[in-house]
Amino acid sequence: MSFAVRSCLAVGVIAAGFLAAPGRAAAGYVTLQFDHTTAAGAVAVSYPGGTVSGVPGPYYWDPVGGPPAGGFADPTATFCVQLSQYISTGQAYTFQVDPVAAAAGPAVGKLFETLWAGHYDPAWGANGFTGSTASAAFQLAVWELVYDGAGALDVAGGNFQVKKPNGAAATLAQGWLTALPTDPNLFGTKYAGQELVWLSHPTAQDQLAMRASPREPQAAPVPAPAGLVLGLIGAAGCGLARFRRNTSVSC
Repeated sequence: MSFAVRSCLAVGVIAAGFLAAPGRAAAGYVTLQFDHTTAAGAVAVSYPGGTVSGVPGPYYWDPVGGPPAGGFADPTATFCVQLSQYISTGQAYTFQVDPVAAAAGPAVGKLFETLWAGHYDPAWGANGFTGSTASAAFQLAVWELVYDGAGALDVAGGNFQVKKPNGAAATLAQGWLTALPTDPNLFGTKYAGQELVWLSHPTAQDQLAMRASPREPQAAPVPAPAGLVLGLIGAAGCGLARFRRNTSVSC
């Protein structure tokens, strides 16, 4: 039986500008099927669009389409970043995939990366994980960065607010945000070969996820000067030159 989940972040304020940069090319697309959330209860939060009940991540997805799996694990664990839209279990969604720095901007993207590197627990990626105070705190911190990442990070004030700021998850989230790691290379050091990405959809809630970094395209071989080719052919006494088509490796 499918059910709808309120998305985790609104499209107004900062969130609206994350994916609005004109002329920015997408990093690709992936189709994921939404499987389930944890057993964590909804949290009452407010943002400029009103007060809603947000379901904390992680959410669990099965990759079902994209260039060979798109580098996404099975299951893929995500945290939602849009309070104004919904997703339903059993439904597949095709997301645009962008590096978080491209979607959120370099400064806020770096905050997401340091939060992830400092406090994401890989154990949360298991299908059997049922939620914890720490995972709920992580979701609250993600929402706070989406709404207030360019200003003061305070889950009890600003554009995003938790209705019960003295709760254990909110207190933990605030502590993490107040002391975010400052090492700009922390994510790359801890999660070598991985990248943090923003999954956007025009009608379903957007998500934050980690995937294997796509491979860089291979450099095209530089053709030899015609004179050199002819000289080599003559020297070898061979009248046949073999040419290979240049190719690029897709992610």
